[in-house]
Amino acid sequence: MKFLSWSPDYTPNTAMLDSLIALSKIALITDEVLNYKLNTWPADLQESKGFISNMDSNFEINWDTYSDNYRFKTNRIAVPDDTGPGHFPYDQKALLAQPKLEDMVERHRALSDEELLRI
Repeated sequence: MKFLSWSPDYTPNTAMLDSLIALSKIALITDEVLNYKLNTWPADLQESKGFISNMDSNFEINWDTYSDNYRFKTNRIAVPDDTGPGHFPYDQKALLAQPKLEDMVERHRALSDEELLRI
């Protein structure tokens, strides 16, 4: 459950590429395929960031569906500053028995895999 909120992320250093494009020096690259890929890279990167943002938003929107059966405090991995168990009932079987949860997990996994292959 903890990693359900994880999304792929990539923040490249684009300073050199941005400079090549801005100064029109990218035309010096004669390999047409490479030239095209470098020219379209900024737009591809922006599209990827939008895709990941949508994944994060989708997670936040759907999370309320599961909050009745899931308590982060009860399920988190123990850390040195652990504040102890939660004070509210928690039914892991009820949470895991929800088809919507399985769908949400599978959708997030598939979208993450797709995005990792794309970037």
